[in-house]
Amino acid sequence: MQRFKNRHKGKRAFIACNGPSLNDTDVTKLRGEIVFCLNRGYLKKGLPITYMVVVNDLVEKQWRDQLMGVKCKAFFTNAITGPNCYRMLWTPDIPKFTGDPTRPMWQGHTVTFAAMQMAYFMGIKKLYLVGCDHSYTYNTSKKQGGRGLISQGRDPNHFDASYFGKGVRWDRYEPRAVERAYKLAVAAYKKAGRAIYNASEHTKLAEDIIPRVDFDSLF
Repeated sequence: MQRFKNRHKGKRAFIACNGPSLNDTDVTKLRGEIVFCLNRGYLKKGLPITYMVVVNDLVEKQWRDQLMGVKCKAFFTNAITGPNCYRMLWTPDIPKFTGDPTRPMWQGHTVTFAAMQMAYFMGIKKLYLVGCDHSYTYNTSKKQGGRGLISQGRDPNHFDASYFGKGVRWDRYEPRAVERAYKLAVAAYKKAGRAIYNASEHTKLAEDIIPRVDFDSLF
């Protein structure tokens, strides 16, 4: 991990979240940018990918082969090993923004928080979220033994209806816990003279948690 410290110092980067609004985002504008792709974001046609970040073991177990086939500069992972893979370490559920993957970090109930910490470690000065809808529905999923929910049909929560399609096991989204993590990240960036912005086309994430900016105005 140490090789990534300040690799992009002073530059900007984007985290491509996976909400439906990613379909209303012209991802071709991200060509030439530093882009962190999360979980199954590789399904988004035309999305340029610099780094992959996956920290949920349910995602890793169900799509390991597909994930390993994604072309990127590095793959930051929870447990997957292989060429170009870098394993992240986690603390117990103690809310904290560490921003240093050479030490155990808090997952923050979302892979986005892990990507925020990686970007911080790399020296990113301005970080923008796209496709961060911060909105989930559960009428197509149910508890069915073991951990998580099992999807019963098309996925309404992501840019691709097959993202967590029928039969897929996934963890429930906890918006209040996620918001707590985001606030920690924004505060850490601000203290370091950096910033995080929400450039999502549609979002239910309040602006007092992450400030909004217009995506098209960035280009």
